[in-house]
Amino acid sequence: MLTVHDFQTQQIAWARKNFGKAYDYQPLLGMIEELGELAHALLKGLQGIRGTAAEHEEAGKDAVADVLVYLTQYCSEKEWALDEIVGATTFEELQAAQKDLGFVLGQTVPPCVRLVLEACTALGKVSAAECNGDSQGGKLAVAGTLSKIASYCAVRSWDLQKIVEDTWAVVSKRDWTKNRQTGQVTP
Repeated sequence: MLTVHDFQTQQIAWARKNFGKAYDYQPLLGMIEELGELAHALLKGLQGIRGTAAEHEEAGKDAVADVLVYLTQYCSEKEWALDEIVGATTFEELQAAQKDLGFVLGQTVPPCVRLVLEACTALGKVSAAECNGDSQGGKLAVAGTLSKIASYCAVRSWDLQKIVEDTWAVVSKRDWTKNRQTGQVTP
């Protein structure tokens, strides 16, 4: 099982090989992009347009994993240990903790929609902390963002650990130094 620590170690090695050292704001922009993709998949799935339910679910899972790739890179660029910030050694453990939170949701907003909106709010707090040089606030906001993503997966009955492992198995093989358009390496 891929631990949060091992994922962070592998992710930053891959990111440095492919893109070099990033400015702290670059992974923040990546997280924003991927939360937009998660919102897009959720919205189109709810509307029943531009694809099947299975396609929207797959796109949502991919976006969740990609948010975590960028979130992990952000922590690495800040030299923060993600497993220490969230107090979990595996994504499975992190997700299990979210099921016990028991939050109250408004009647008009479905839980999955609310959690995507709350993840965006939490990510905004990461951005604010970055702009203000607030390291402690940044760590709390990172934990909040990951908590919302884990809760979203729990509400959707998605296995966060499996999503991360499956997506990372594909993403980690990309080599953007050899193919700047797709990152795909042809044998």
